[in-house]
Amino acid sequence: MKISLKYVPSCCYSSPLVVMQLQDIVNHSEIPVSPAPCQSSLPMHQQESLEDIPADPIPLSNDISVGLRSTVDELRKTVHFINALHDATLKQSNMQQEDIDRLCAAKPDPCYDVMDKHFLKAFRVFLSTTNASQATYDGVRSSMLDCYPDYPFLSFGQMKRHVEQLSGTVPISYNMCPDTCVGFTGPLADCELCPMCEKGRYQIEMQDPVRQFITIPLGPVIQALYGSVDTTEKMHYCKQATADIIRYA
Repeated sequence: MKISLKYVPSCCYSSPLVVMQLQDIVNHSEIPVSPAPCQSSLPMHQQESLEDIPADPIPLSNDISVGLRSTVDELRKTVHFINALHDATLKQSNMQQEDIDRLCAAKPDPCYDVMDKHFLKAFRVFLSTTNASQATYDGVRSSMLDCYPDYPFLSFGQMKRHVEQLSGTVPISYNMCPDTCVGFTGPLADCELCPMCEKGRYQIEMQDPVRQFITIPLGPVIQALYGSVDTTEKMHYCKQATADIIRYA
């Protein structure tokens, strides 16, 4: 490699020895070599060749049975939950049979007259005692029946069921861990102990659950909303407003 010395200061030319030393340094200097590309630390037989990489993405499969053979407990549990959701039915939902029948029948109107004066009487008492105990409602009902024995007065249980049917708020109860670790549903439905904290789900020497959580299904709520002409029109407001915008746009 021959490099010109024209950039060497002129003061150095006065000494031939200095010029020779500089020329020798330049001639024997190493040309910088660019770093080698990063190579994998894996052995050659473990490195994946470009020919083995598929050109198209691997299609997804709905077959989840592969997860059942997994050695990872959490993965197998997840697959069991997916199977439970896939095979879920109304009979497995803990809903009462009366609620299931009413939901499947999809009757637009309740099976009783909501404008009946005896129903309204019990309904007002029920609403006024929502922050009180059931004994308060039963006491008022007992007093009314003593004074007016010929007039019916719905019991607390009957009134509760009527309110559930009117509002569509049908609670479904499930057992859960006392420390709220898990809910005993799906693959954990038959567990007696919590798989995380190992606490029992039932009270000692009893079959009463220590703790429960409540969920409200959406179907009966929508069905109840369609039971009124006013709420039905309100539920279709977005559709009607969008149609009006498109019509007059």
